[in-house]
Amino acid sequence: MSETGNPLLDAFQRLQPDVDVVVLPPEPPLELLETSDPAEAQRAAQASRTTAHSLLEEVRGAGEPVVIERWDRLAPQVHRHRTRVRVTFDDDAAALSSILDVLESLNGAGWETRPVDAPTPWLVARSPLAAVPLLTADVAVQGPRLVVTVESAALRLEEDPA
Repeated sequence: MSETGNPLLDAFQRLQPDVDVVVLPPEPPLELLETSDPAEAQRAAQASRTTAHSLLEEVRGAGEPVVIERWDRLAPQVHRHRTRVRVTFDDDAAALSSILDVLESLNGAGWETRPVDAPTPWLVARSPLAAVPLLTADVAVQGPRLVVTVESAALRLEEDPA
């Protein structure tokens, strides 16, 4: 066991020596973001869109996927692109099986994935740190539905994105 320099984590490790704790670097504070050009915003939106759709390529639902895309405003001039795709299956078991396909796809592409302790199957993922733009994914099963949400990193933009 090594000391981290963080009193809270050090105390936790002393109490739970068999548990590994990994501390990821935080996202930069929004106020420190440099202004991105419109082309970078378009690349982020395209990456979000393409990733969400590619995660569902091998997943076949009962109906057509419902796609919602939007820019979320996080702070003045700071936005994040979000693509949410929902697929409805004939039954809950098919939806549950599909989240495993998405997990395998994310892991195969080098994403950092982790399950979320929740009453329904749910996982979150982060694209490889070398990826540009950085993306996060949230994948959940809600009854017979699989919901995949992919978000870009926060971008400072001079104008609100369309």
